[in-house]
Amino acid sequence: MQALQVALIWHMHQPDYRDPASGRTLLPWTYLHAVKDYSEMLRTAQEVPGARMTFNLVPTLLEQLADYQTGRAKDLWLEAARKDPLEMTAEERTFVVNSFFSVHHERHIRPHGRYRELARLRGDDSDSAAAKRFQLQDLRDLQVWFLLAWSGHYLRRESATVRTLLHKGVAFSEGDKQALLGCYDQVVAEVLQAFRQAEQDGTVELSISPYAHPILPLLCDSEIARSARKDALLPTEPFSFPEDARQQVRYGQQVAARHLGERPRGVWPAEGAVSAAALTILQQEGALWAASDEAILANSLTDGLKDRRQLYRPYQYQGLPLLFRDRELSDRIGFVYARWDPRLAAEDLTQRLRTIGKQTPGGLVTLILDGENCWESYADNGYPFLQALYHGLQSDSALQMVTVGEALSGRKATSLSRLAPGSWINGDFDVWIGHHEENTAWQWLHRARRATITEETVQSDGQDLPEALLHLLRAEGSDWFWWFGDHHPTAQAETFDGLFRHQLQALYRSVGQAVPDYLHHPIKEPLRHSRVHEPRAFICPQIDGRNSDYFDWLA
Repeated sequence: MQALQVALIWHMHQPDYRDPASGRTLLPWTYLHAVKDYSEMLRTAQEVPGARMTFNLVPTLLEQLADYQTGRAKDLWLEAARKDPLEMTAEERTFVVNSFFSVHHERHIRPHGRYRELARLRGDDSDSAAAKRFQLQDLRDLQVWFLLAWSGHYLRRESATVRTLLHKGVAFSEGDKQALLGCYDQVVAEVLQAFRQAEQDGTVELSISPYAHPILPLLCDSEIARSARKDALLPTEPFSFPEDARQQVRYGQQVAARHLGERPRGVWPAEGAVSAAALTILQQEGALWAASDEAILANSLTDGLKDRRQLYRPYQYQGLPLLFRDRELSDRIGFVYARWDPRLAAEDLTQRLRTIGKQTPGGLVTLILDGENCWESYADNGYPFLQALYHGLQSDSALQMVTVGEALSGRKATSLSRLAPGSWINGDFDVWIGHHEENTAWQWLHRARRATITEETVQSDGQDLPEALLHLLRAEGSDWFWWFGDHHPTAQAETFDGLFRHQLQALYRSVGQAVPDYLHHPIKEPLRHSRVHEPRAFICPQIDGRNSDYFDWLA
């Protein structure tokens, strides 16, 4: 019996935290994930002989990593981490106390006595009241424990600095903290080269997303959202600039070439969002392949996925090879297995793959998910699970790990006569358009584009785009729209709102125009702090005995 091929795609992405208004990087997550996840995920894969997989890297992420590598990044949180508490203002002390518990409580605060003690000291008081209870040593210990929470498996095992500080646990010195930051800086500086070398050596395949991680179909025509969900409430004036979508794809390829080396690559469209127009652009711009969610395939086939064996093969649309992920298996890694014993979780996944292999000999299963955020919920940053999974896949003759390129090589792709538009969340675009906050953002984006961008500007080519066009492309990123609306409440909503508006403000300023007054006012409604959260909508889960979709149970 032919082995079942398994194509893993780990999607590495963070929003563009660079603020054009202040010149600062407002959130540290690119840096901290670089410490804990990016090179660690790559190294974990390389430790298992013969393991094959694909890493997807977003171009704006590559730019931010390069900024940290060269010292150009002026990171607000890292500056707070580096500062001696003796020199802090009251405002800076409050910032540290408010911000430096932003880690997974069960994995990174509760197990450590001193961090747990500091969390109790903070309590539930207002930020300024809590900060007054922190003495200088408390603040320094908090700085160090926040940083230690972002050390992954390898640093905790191999770095003498990290091991010493974990053992010490309390009463850290400025020297301790600076040594830890120096260790982290070195790890971050080596990430890009590690991925470049791995691709050159052929141990992994690298793919990319369009430049600023935009929802390509909505750039081509925001009215496409009604094709995916007929009752969608959309902005009164449609956003329809397919030339912007093309520029996002083309410039993303140029940025990737600059940081990773020039070669054709596959493309994971941001959020798996596809449409006929978007895929036509990808094909014309030389993408080797694209991928999306099984819901898109189901909506594209006449009879849906009544026969799930249809999922486990490659497709092509207008000449562009396509893969569709198994949603349940992908989401089990992202949202379910963190609570399991790592070995049992890996065995469960491999057994499910074996079952598919028996039903679909010689088939292809595609697993695509976030490659960074879920590991903070796993024991030891996911290392035991990933090791067990990779070894299990490699040792099973019924299963074969492949990169996407290897999966497509020698296979005849099934042609799709039509492609349903949608994303990997519920098969629609509801997360990014339809809520009044999201629609306001689209309207402001449309006004700014119409007022500042000429046809000549958007047709610009080359390594250095006009400043106005760069601000436009960054404002078109999906992340701002992700945090607008009710889907994803966050304590950092004000920051994301500001970053979006600051890109639009910078767009106006870059062409010498006055900034409209409304861009100085938040779109996002203030976050209400409450221990009780009322439901925002009805839930519509599919009751089928399967934990098939994490988003089924969100409301």
